[in-house]
Amino acid sequence: MRGIEGSTARVIGLAGCALAAAPVACFLLLQPAARADPPAVHYGMAVAPGGLLGGDLARKLDTDGHVGGRFFLGLRRPGIGVEASLAGTDATVIGEDAEVSTFALAIEARPSLSLAPGLSIYLHAGPSYDWIGATDHPLGQFSGLGFVYGAGFELSTRRRIESGWLLGISFWAEESIQHLDLAGDAGGELRGTVALTLLGVGFSFGR
Repeated sequence: MRGIEGSTARVIGLAGCALAAAPVACFLLLQPAARADPPAVHYGMAVAPGGLLGGDLARKLDTDGHVGGRFFLGLRRPGIGVEASLAGTDATVIGEDAEVSTFALAIEARPSLSLAPGLSIYLHAGPSYDWIGATDHPLGQFSGLGFVYGAGFELSTRRRIESGWLLGISFWAEESIQHLDLAGDAGGELRGTVALTLLGVGFSFGR
């Protein structure tokens, strides 16, 4: 029964996250095409040393020797975009011989500003659905809603091929912070932050 309740809570959490971000997504993506190029699909991934933890998470978990990461998939026009992202870090439960992972699944706005040809600075922020681990572990099952934000630099290049598609590749470095507010299936709360210093690569395609 508890497993069913947990699954229902996750569905509700994901739906709430999507509804909170829907107005932002509509505003960003439904702008008149005359004001910007057609949107392009962007996706990529990054890795980081184990996340720097704050709050309850720092008292429960140890990230030394572990790694974190971030994946994203989204649509962008020059200067603005919206994306779905999944980020988190691996960690060891303090005082226990067990390893867990934190996860933050977010829908984010992504404004950017060109600094030079191929070089830009960007921000990203949005609501997230968060959880710890996917199997039984000493902490128990925790999940909840939170918020993700970050800033970084991106170096990119694009090339139009004979078929008319515009393909791109980029390299980026950013600082990303996740605010987690988690409730346990069996009671209790965990609140804290996960900060990641990321280096990544991205790809894009569009017309």
